[in-house]
Amino acid sequence: ETPPPQSQLYWRGPVMSEFDGRLWRAGMPRVVDGLPYDTARAEGVIDQEVTLEAHNKPWLFALELPASLPADSFMSRDYQLLAKGPVRARLRYDVRSSPKLAPGQEESESALNRALALPANINPRSRELAARLRQESDGDPRRIAAALESFFARALLIYTLNPPLLGQNSVDEFLFDSKRGFCEHFAASYVFLARAAGVPARVVTGYQGGEINPVDGILVVRQYDAHAWAEIWLPGRGWQRVDPTAASAPSRIEANLAAAVPAGDPLPLLAQPAFAWLKEIRYRLDAVGFAWNQWVLGYNPQKQKEFLENLGMRAPDWKSMTSALALFCGLLLLGFTVWALRQRQRLAPAQAAWDNLSRKLARHQLARWPWEGPRDYLARLTIALPEQREELAVIEGLYESLRYSPHPSPERLATLRRRIREFRP
Repeated sequence: ETPPPQSQLYWRGPVMSEFDGRLWRAGMPRVVDGLPYDTARAEGVIDQEVTLEAHNKPWLFALELPASLPADSFMSRDYQLLAKGPVRARLRYDVRSSPKLAPGQEESESALNRALALPANINPRSRELAARLRQESDGDPRRIAAALESFFARALLIYTLNPPLLGQNSVDEFLFDSKRGFCEHFAASYVFLARAAGVPARVVTGYQGGEINPVDGILVVRQYDAHAWAEIWLPGRGWQRVDPTAASAPSRIEANLAAAVPAGDPLPLLAQPAFAWLKEIRYRLDAVGFAWNQWVLGYNPQKQKEFLENLGMRAPDWKSMTSALALFCGLLLLGFTVWALRQRQRLAPAQAAWDNLSRKLARHQLARWPWEGPRDYLARLTIALPEQREELAVIEGLYESLRYSPHPSPERLATLRRRIREFRP
């Protein structure tokens, strides 16, 4: 089955409604019975068989909006699919979606109030802009939404994977000073402006797009397809998707990541045109890996026979099966070794600096737990060390920018090391 156009491939994940001035967080999911909207008129249904890698969270992903629930799953009130426990192993599930499904037109007053909440005394220029747009739109949410879309289309914002560090007034600095950022900056700034203008809004995260593997025709969604967009609440229409990135950098949505970033911007290796030959190898390894996963996840004698025949073994015996498995494992080991060496070279300096911070704070019983991510660790530290909140946020931001950048900046690494060295709890 031919997938929808690239611009319609929104794989919905966690919804962020809580904002503390620097970080967006998902609140406690409000579970509903079944689906919180009417699926009787679902049109253009898209059937998906999803193979999801383990990620130790309960999040499941599907195209917006799901018209059915996968087995052993439920949906939150903000339309997020959730498993009944963390996904600790590769998982396969079936789900149906309909891009034409209308979201529910009822929402609780408490939820709408949460979607309007903003910390005080930050981003004054953005608040001034929002107040002006609200006044010019006579407070009409639809007209405010149109005005915001027009603003992002005319703001000359640049989509980049290597944005500058932002301070306490991050929305102001992004919209009016640096004008450089990636999808999270676009979505978070839009939601801030909408809330400041009196329109309930929230940040939605997940993935956008994907790539067809020409070897087996499977749509592959990778980590560099991660995306964030916005939703606003309109009376009579409910929650509506708005993607401010599409207004400023439409090629990110209509084509791919490589088409959106400026020339010279660092890209993930497989997204770089110069490494097309490597993509061809990856395509074939992915196809073999996917066939293997399907066989393991849906094991039965017929599946086993079909898989081995596709590898050219019409009448397989144990000797040929062992040889094929050894070859496959060797290729996987080689690929993993190359990847691990690259990751170690890229991540070791930043990780070592981050570990130094944990060792320094261990003397104050604030060491990082082995399972604790950087943002969770930051949240715990800001509670224990409220006076160092801003400095900790800068350190965490530096670490994340180095941790996830394909080409970490030596200057940022030096700054991270210096700030950690000078940090006094």
